[in-house]
Amino acid sequence: MVCGKLYIAKENSERREGEDAHFICMEKQTIGVADGVGSWAKYGIDAHVQLYVSVGNGINNDNPDSAWEKKDIQTVPGDIIVLGTDGLLGNMFPSEIEEVLVANSTSNSKDRESDRSGGDGDGDFDCDALASSIANLALYNSFDKYNPSPFSENAKKAGFEYVGGKIDDITVIVR
Repeated sequence: MVCGKLYIAKENSERREGEDAHFICMEKQTIGVADGVGSWAKYGIDAHVQLYVSVGNGINNDNPDSAWEKKDIQTVPGDIIVLGTDGLLGNMFPSEIEEVLVANSTSNSKDRESDRSGGDGDGDFDCDALASSIANLALYNSFDKYNPSPFSENAKKAGFEYVGGKIDDITVIVR
């Protein structure tokens, strides 16, 4: 399993490490992201360690405070999975993410073999570069006050007037 990741914390003097966490567990072929975990620090909990331990032990859904969502996804060689927090999904439409993936798959198609990031020969792309491209576009969109975004569309559906992106922590994993 080849994965790339990028985490961009929003500016916050109180929580410099941000509010997102992620994990990649090669042994269990599992990836995950979590949003809003920075507040765990006030209880002395390292969010990244807790997230990894929770998943490693099986998430306890008996806890009413838990907001975990687990999905088992069957993939075939050549599939690309993009996983992100709301900092990504609130600032980029699926079609925009797809455009980044398509642009990467068509550019330098003859030289893709040399651009792979530790691939196992089944069509892996440079997952780190993809994660970086996607996260940085989401960051750019988050600062654009005039860009229609998924966040602004959802705000309008809820009866709020809002235009532009949403400044937030951004976590992206590409597998």
